[in-house]
Amino acid sequence: MSTASELRMISRLRGTATQRKRQIADMIRWGLTPTEMYAEGQKDGREVRARSLTDVLVAVKECGLGIASILEESNQHVTFRVYNSLCRQIDGVCHPEGKKCFYLAGFIAGVIASISKTSKVFVRELSCGESAGGSCMLIASW
Repeated sequence: MSTASELRMISRLRGTATQRKRQIADMIRWGLTPTEMYAEGQKDGREVRARSLTDVLVAVKECGLGIASILEESNQHVTFRVYNSLCRQIDGVCHPEGKKCFYLAGFIAGVIASISKTSKVFVRELSCGESAGGSCMLIASW
């Protein structure tokens, strides 16, 4: 992807960030299950069409889902830390099952799957930013 294409992608992701947060809050209010929230995030993440793990970090930020960094990386997994994550951003939509976190995990899984064109990426949350001092920790494995 050229620099111009990358800039267009970033602009598109930024433009939909506020709308995405509203849609996520609506999905929670409508009663989507954690599995459905994960699937919606995964579908949205696949649309990013990333080329590298760096693109995953950019996509999370530009989509308004938080500020991600990679803590650990191997051939079979990546551990992410997401500051100011989605679970801390959507006010007034609290749910004991942490449905906002399921969307974020699915989104990251979808973006990673778009890199390798595999659907066998699974992301799970290790700790939630709502209760762990402001940052979520997630692990992606394949």
